[in-house]
Amino acid sequence: MENEENKSIVKIESAFVQKVGNQIAVTNKLLNTTNEKLAKEYFEKGLVCAQKEDYSLAILNWTKSIELKSDYVYAYYNRGIAKAKRMDFREAIEDYDKAIELKPDYADLYANRAHSKRLLGYLNEAIDDYSKNILLKPEDADAYNDRGLTKFYLKDYKGAIEDCTKAIELKSELPWVSYETRGDAKKELGDEEGALSDFKKADELKRKIEIKKDK
Repeated sequence: MENEENKSIVKIESAFVQKVGNQIAVTNKLLNTTNEKLAKEYFEKGLVCAQKEDYSLAILNWTKSIELKSDYVYAYYNRGIAKAKRMDFREAIEDYDKAIELKPDYADLYANRAHSKRLLGYLNEAIDDYSKNILLKPEDADAYNDRGLTKFYLKDYKGAIEDCTKAIELKSELPWVSYETRGDAKKELGDEEGALSDFKKADELKRKIEIKKDK
């Protein structure tokens, strides 16, 4: 009789432990779902703030989003952009680093980290990031444009000309910048005629943009 009672107690305890374990699993799932929902809400609030150029409040919202969901790639990415807008380039790089760790195949992360590195004077590191961007997104004209400008700062004038020419071929959104940078590089190499031609083309493109704005 005593053995039967012991067996019943063991069964009850086992059932209790299993029930509690199931409840904990369900609770954790609910908490994760709740946290993800809240994280998304804070993320979207951050986007609204950024559109209003309230970068401090945007950063605050994205920080809360990250606290709730530590692997939220786009929260790190956008917080990095907001920090760069505030000229906090070192902190921006830290956010881009984390986002790249989570999503290493996202080309735009490298481009944005490169911008911050370039503005801090880390030109060779910036070129490495622009190159990674181009490797992942070979049709990115602006990446060629930016890498060309960075090469110009490093006095790699031939490299600058090659990148700017590629940016022009790919129809960069800022074609006059490509022509201006290429013109500057040609001038440094003694190609005065080629430089003058590029500067003239840059001025034509800028005038077209101004005419469109006035309409």
